[in-house]
Amino acid sequence: MGYKYLLIDSQTANTKTSTVPYTPEIKIRLDHPIENATSVQMVSFSTPNNMHNVRGHNSRFECMLYNLSLAVPTIERRSYQIPPGLYTITELVDTLNNVASADPFANMTPVFSLLSTNKVAITCSSTGAGIRRFVLFATNFWNSIAHRLGYSKNQLMTYEFDSKSAEEFYNNVPPGQNYMIRLIGSSVIINSMNETGWRLNSNPLVWKCDGVGETLSGSTIGFESYMYLLMKCSLVSHDFESIYRQSDGVVMSKTDNILQKIDTNVALFSYLHWSSGTVQPFVHKLSGKTIQSFSLELTDDTSRPFGIDESKHWNAVLKFEIAEENNQFIRDNSLLNQNLRFKARHGCSR
Repeated sequence: MGYKYLLIDSQTANTKTSTVPYTPEIKIRLDHPIENATSVQMVSFSTPNNMHNVRGHNSRFECMLYNLSLAVPTIERRSYQIPPGLYTITELVDTLNNVASADPFANMTPVFSLLSTNKVAITCSSTGAGIRRFVLFATNFWNSIAHRLGYSKNQLMTYEFDSKSAEEFYNNVPPGQNYMIRLIGSSVIINSMNETGWRLNSNPLVWKCDGVGETLSGSTIGFESYMYLLMKCSLVSHDFESIYRQSDGVVMSKTDNILQKIDTNVALFSYLHWSSGTVQPFVHKLSGKTIQSFSLELTDDTSRPFGIDESKHWNAVLKFEIAEENNQFIRDNSLLNQNLRFKARHGCSR
């Protein structure tokens, strides 16, 4: 067996013209094809660890304020838009305060702060008379700003928790009719449960906003970097399998053409160097075919590829194992055939 190594620089694909729009997929065509390739693996990868952590698909912070003591209770909804980019948790907190101040609720503006424990807290204090409750919502929790701030899934209202919260966020429920948070007499009832009991059962967070209100924090510290990156490759069959949870709670598995999983175990703004010398690489079998062209694509930990302005250039080295011809076997076969022909001509083939 022999080996061939291929150095790839993503800068070669980072182009965009009026006729050729940018694509995160790097398409490679080799001047000298790789013949008889039996396997491929990535042996090194390098890039700055400063990929955008707020992108188009996760750039909103969603929340609701229930006004309960009105003759006809109402819900105010906000979806705060965060400009895409790379944020530290401190910068994200500051940005959320800016967008919340620019679009406040009628009697309340949530205030975001970073505690000494490095957890993010929200303070909700309302003005004027009235009983109000504030909650967080996430259309897609794993891609939400709230998740990046350190709030866990069981602290938010989501469709998976109760479809009623999604209906109320999307305004499909008539005002004051069967809201998930209601005022019955002088008691606040949340999803048919007394508020005191609700808070004792690890249910989603509900802020009391009456007057001074209260401050509640996320369950963990926020995170700025992706847990890992994924390098996809068109040469690889779908031999990488991962599990995921559907919106109905059912756990499923899916296959993907993942060449390598790259752990981002360095601090933000550091340089990420991944090497097969310290981590066992994924080795993918090939059929011994000739490789003329293939494609690579770098994605985040949810398999979303990075756009043209969302990551810096990276480089990687791929290692191909080559099946070489067995010359000794060929020579032995040739001598055997010559011997058989000699015996056949002299009538002594036996």
